[in-house]
Amino acid sequence: MTDVAPGHWQVTADNSGLARLQQQAAAWLDGAGVAARCAQHVLLALDELAANVVQHGVGASWISLRLALDADAIELELHDDGVAFDPTGHAVSAAAAPTLGGYGLKLVRQLACAFEYARAADNCVRLRLACERD
Repeated sequence: MTDVAPGHWQVTADNSGLARLQQQAAAWLDGAGVAARCAQHVLLALDELAANVVQHGVGASWISLRLALDADAIELELHDDGVAFDPTGHAVSAAAAPTLGGYGLKLVRQLACAFEYARAADNCVRLRLACERD
């Protein structure tokens, strides 16, 4: 395995920024040789978290993403400048019948082996997702 430098990108907190972030992350994961299934999980978790910022984030004007790879996991770190919101403490939808929406954070929890939130100068969500390289 070769060492891969962490990836870091910042985009506007809107749908076009979200699309660019997904493209940049996908290209980095491919270049890092991350196994397809793991890359899909990372991109799905990224999409759920970043879409929440775009759709529900109060006052968010930018989103930044950092991806880093170690021997057995990907670390995904997402920052935004919106109003504080801790997704790790947010209740998961307990609706009896499936409805549109409300399952993104539950899915992220299932994909991640670690899910953390911190607030300093901005919101920071950190995930670790177990994975292999091709």
